Amino acid sequence: MDILFAHDPDQFRPEAAAEGLVALHRLKEEGLVRAVGIGTNSVAGLGQLFEGGLLDVVMLANRYSLLDQSGLETVLEPAAKAGAAVIPVGIFGTGLLSTARPDPSATYDYRPADQEVLARADRIRSICHDHGVELPDAALAFPLQHPAVPAVAVGMRSPGEVDTDMRRLGVEVPPGLWVDLIAESLIPTRSIPDQSVDSAAGPA
Repeated sequence: MDILFAHDPDQFRPEAAAEGLVALHRLKEEGLVRAVGIGTNSVAGLGQLFEGGLLDVVMLANRYSLLDQSGLETVLEPAAKAGAAVIPVGIFGTGLLSTARPDPSATYDYRPADQEVLARADRIRSICHDHGVELPDAALAFPLQHPAVPAVAVGMRSPGEVDTDMRRLGVEVPPGLWVDLIAESLIPTRSIPDQSVDSAAGPA
């Protein structure tokens, strides 16, 4: 088996993640599993698990996207330091970032989007438009800019959505888009490690 994920162990009890990963690592040592990880939407405690060598990969839901970078310092940076991987999920914000113009009736993090997040999404859309990029194209490309992210996982309900997402994956997003999002404090500087972007945007 390529990867075994423990799903939301933090919702069971605090020590469940470490206990479960120790057990899964036995399977890895036996050659039955190539990698072990956690699937979760919580960032709590993941840094320590990376530091302890217990995690090869985290499938992180809704905590690393154009609208939420709370997983950057707590998950992606420790993963990169440990030589591990993070696979962001929910990169379209559970709906809000999936269309060229944010739909006021769309959900964000599984709930109706409030006015503050709608305004933020629309500001990001406007900057994307200035660079000739659609909002979902940028939403798909953004997590992949970080060296800890080798892939993203995207939910698709039809062959048409598969085709659309594959097309979006091939869109070339100009570095200037990230520079402008950083300048507007919509994403942190450290989310785009490319030095040319960092130097253009100024200090973190």
